[in-house]
Amino acid sequence: MKSVLVLLAGCGLAASVAAQPTPGTRLLSQLRVPAPSAPKVAPARTPLQALLRRAADQLRDGQSKAAYEALAARTGDYGGSPEFDYLLGIAALDAGHPGDAVLALERVLTVAPGHLQARAEIGRAYLALHERENARAAFRDVAAGDIPPQARRLIGRYLDAIERLDEDQRVRWRGHASIEAGIDDNVNFGSASERWVLADGTAVTPLAVSLPERSALIGAAGGVDASGPLRAGWRWSASAQGAHTRYPSASAFNQSRLDLSVGASRPARCHQWNLLAQYQQIHLDGSHFRDATGATAQWQCAPSRSWQLGAWLQAFALRYPSQPARDGSRQLVGAHVARALPQWRDAIVLAAVHAGRERPSNGLSNLAFDFAGLRIGLDARASVNWRASVTISFEDRRFDGPEPVFGAARHDRETSVRIAGQRELGKRWRISPALEFTRNRSTLAPNDFRRMRFVLSAAYRFE
Repeated sequence: MKSVLVLLAGCGLAASVAAQPTPGTRLLSQLRVPAPSAPKVAPARTPLQALLRRAADQLRDGQSKAAYEALAARTGDYGGSPEFDYLLGIAALDAGHPGDAVLALERVLTVAPGHLQARAEIGRAYLALHERENARAAFRDVAAGDIPPQARRLIGRYLDAIERLDEDQRVRWRGHASIEAGIDDNVNFGSASERWVLADGTAVTPLAVSLPERSALIGAAGGVDASGPLRAGWRWSASAQGAHTRYPSASAFNQSRLDLSVGASRPARCHQWNLLAQYQQIHLDGSHFRDATGATAQWQCAPSRSWQLGAWLQAFALRYPSQPARDGSRQLVGAHVARALPQWRDAIVLAAVHAGRERPSNGLSNLAFDFAGLRIGLDARASVNWRASVTISFEDRRFDGPEPVFGAARHDRETSVRIAGQRELGKRWRISPALEFTRNRSTLAPNDFRRMRFVLSAAYRFE
């Protein structure tokens, strides 16, 4: 779910925030199941049976601490009895004493090596002690036995979780490469108006260079991501991404982009914190156009398997080497909520809001603006082989001061609709057609435009 959510949320400057790996520890917390039902205990005819009956009732009522204390106090009397040690192991584990649980359950397995329930519980205890190899061996032994399908599925999920924990302790490398082709009917964001009115009331006809230019497009992109463990549950991450797009009929707008980031992430129960330092460089027609240097702080929480919440804060310094008057800063804050609907075509619904401010270093009010936006999206299975997504975005931008030539302050209201498909071709390849329509309504005619793009891309993943 996480990868799709990040694709839909896309927070920040040029969607440059890289997706963070989902920690295995977080998955384990989601896999945690209620304490097993207390084992059946024979009618209380002896002091041992009476003790076990009381402890079983306490476990059933959620009083694991009381059951553990009562049983542990009689270990000297009854330790070595499989029935006693099994119940003591469960009580110790549920009361937060996994070491004592391992000792009790080992005594059970010494006497009864085929006791699959005890072997499953000792696997849980090993996990609580972070002894993954012992836990893996215990769960595999259980899976090799004759167990119900539901129990087999649960054991399989624990084994998958251990594998994810193992991955969290290794440096992981992932990469991708893609090519794309399509058409863009307004490469230069040309004006939709054929008549402009200047500040003195003069009506003028815009030059051809200010009107929409149509062109085919071809492009290529690639990148590498790496992550590895740090201390205290933190993981480091690093990413390098590059892309180049050519417009054969409008070569002045050929664009190259480089994105670099380095950061750290840390899970804590349902929460995950991500910190990133980022750099982006854009070239237009071979000339250095813009640098953006900054940082992102992001929080995510998955209170259940169906819901995800998130918020982020970004700050960037912007530099335009050939237009220093535009140098400035940009700050943004945003939040999103997502809901998975597996019962309806494995769908994911997302809503995100953001707001921010951009300020030029020279203080010119006509270049300073506030912005706020909303994005809603739906991603769902369209057929056996295809997924489809629809995203609708809106952003409102209000500039502080009037544009001298037009005598009015700029106010933009931009709406964008994107419809895309995705099909996996094996484990490595993916094809994605996408159609996007943008309409920017602006109080200044040069910035009032329509744009439509269609792109078909093919991507290859490796690791």
